[in-house]
Amino acid sequence: LLLPTIPRGVHPHMFRRSKATYLYQHGMALEQVSTLLGHSQLETTRCYAKPSLQQLRTVIEKITPKSDQDQQPLWQGREDEIARRLGLR
Repeated sequence: LLLPTIPRGVHPHMFRRSKATYLYQHGMALEQVSTLLGHSQLETTRCYAKPSLQQLRTVIEKITPKSDQDQQPLWQGREDEIARRLGLR
């Protein structure tokens, strides 16, 4: 069955994967997404639902000691020198 409003390369599995990723990235626990999809193994769900960059950033910020967060990057204010040392200039 071909529908003129759905592109030829789009398949139902793409909708399933997109919805799983959307739910996970918007706060649904991976275990809940797994149950919703009917997966018996959580690892299967991990193939579907990928974390967003913001999710990764939030987790990294939570586990990074406060003292490390307050430090200025070593290259800040020395971008030209760092670029020269790396052979970029």
